[in-house]
Amino acid sequence: ETTNLFLEENWKELVKDFEPLFSGALDSFLKQVLGPIFEKVPYDEIFPETSYITPCSRHDPKLNECALRSARQAIPLVIKGE
Repeated sequence: ETTNLFLEENWKELVKDFEPLFSGALDSFLKQVLGPIFEKVPYDEIFPETSYITPCSRHDPKLNECALRSARQAIPLVIKGE
């Protein structure tokens, strides 16, 4: 019970402390799994550019607005299978 209370009260700090560990492990895993795929099949063939998805810059201060606008444009077309 003490452990649960500690985790409930301190979960944000724990996530911050462990984030580099998880991030590194995920990065390594994805490179190991996806690396061989991208060596054989070009990225552009797996994820072709579309005319209906507007790219957003992650440095844009209005990134969330851009992503939401792009998603709203794309969802109806994706549902139709375009």
